[in-house]
Amino acid sequence: MRIALVLVLGSLFTTALPGQTPEGQPIRRARRLTLALERGGSLGGPAAGLAAQLRAAGFDDTSPPECFIWWCTGPTPHPRKQGPGLSADITAHFAVSGTLAVAAGYGWADLGGSRGYRAVPGSVFGGESVHSVWEATMGWVAAFWRPPPPPSLTGAPPPVPIRLGAGPAWYRLQNINTEVSRLGLMVEAGAEPPANRRFFLNLAARVHLIPSRDVEHPGPVVLRPRWTHASLLLGGGVRL
Repeated sequence: MRIALVLVLGSLFTTALPGQTPEGQPIRRARRLTLALERGGSLGGPAAGLAAQLRAAGFDDTSPPECFIWWCTGPTPHPRKQGPGLSADITAHFAVSGTLAVAAGYGWADLGGSRGYRAVPGSVFGGESVHSVWEATMGWVAAFWRPPPPPSLTGAPPPVPIRLGAGPAWYRLQNINTEVSRLGLMVEAGAEPPANRRFFLNLAARVHLIPSRDVEHPGPVVLRPRWTHASLLLGGGVRL
């Protein structure tokens, strides 16, 4: 009986207490939620396609000079392309497991577009103008796969955490006098260096696949903007 009691007590003292490592150090709680703010630029968008459509519709004339007191601009050839501009997002990721995460994001992007002009002989105003320059407000949800880090036998630092994901997205697309809502798809590849730190650098290459549709513009003319675009984003995040 005494021998059995000694063996039981010995096993209790040699077993690590719950919540501690064998060396007596507290086990660090895994940080499953991350928040990130991102800012960058857009690529692609509707500018080139709209310029071709405006040219085909006859909105490719040169507008006369425009003057305000002593300051004048023009004459201006059309169509005039305006490339995409800045984009900004806020995102949240929650790790379901070591390799799977779910995420949601909300953002804004300047997609650019084109302007056209068609001269109308005898018109008091000189001609007709079409303004088709777009910006997008968006919200999305997605599932992400994070490749598991390989085992390290040399004590080297862990590799940069990367993520690949996709999910449905809602887009509110706005022109100067038009608003369109569309459902689409967001696809992303990103990275979060350094690993296992509370604060990290967030890198993202994000593609927004947005179905096109015909939109009537004052003129009148019907154009079909290609809103699909990509965003390259850089920002900072925190693991909570």
